[in-house]
Amino acid sequence: MQLARREKIATLILAVFLVVFGMTEWVLLPTLGRLKSLDGLIERKEKELAEMRALQAEYLQMVEQSANVEKAIKQRGRGFTLFSFLESLAQQTEVKKNIKYMKPSTTQLNEQYNESSVEIKLEKINLEQLIRYIYRVEYAGRLLQIKRMHVRPQYKNPSLLDVTLLVYTQEIK
Repeated sequence: MQLARREKIATLILAVFLVVFGMTEWVLLPTLGRLKSLDGLIERKEKELAEMRALQAEYLQMVEQSANVEKAIKQRGRGFTLFSFLESLAQQTEVKKNIKYMKPSTTQLNEQYNESSVEIKLEKINLEQLIRYIYRVEYAGRLLQIKRMHVRPQYKNPSLLDVTLLVYTQEIK
């Protein structure tokens, strides 16, 4: 069976069309789809990498802070006790006579650290004495912090205050 020239050209055009269609449908379009999905994957991974770098920087900062805290705790010396230190500060700032009570307590934070705290009740103290005492507690360089403070003026003499402080610090076990 012999095909006429026009039939041969039509068959050739059909064969070329089928090859181009097949290449487009089974090679080109899946490749373009895969490239598009890979571009999206690259963007997501770049965002994840940026987040991981931010977390790494935060972690390194926390490690540095932890090392600084540990160094400061060790510089206080083995014999440091929060109770006696606060009592000596009260003596230095002339508020020891105003102390009604001091209640020490210790809480375990983890296997390495404890939190030591002292609740102090001061009565009939003036504002200047209170400020001087609080300043000395906060800026003693001993990693002390005031966790809670309740100030109430006295009923009979409003210029005098009744104050309850909760001072805490971390200690190495």
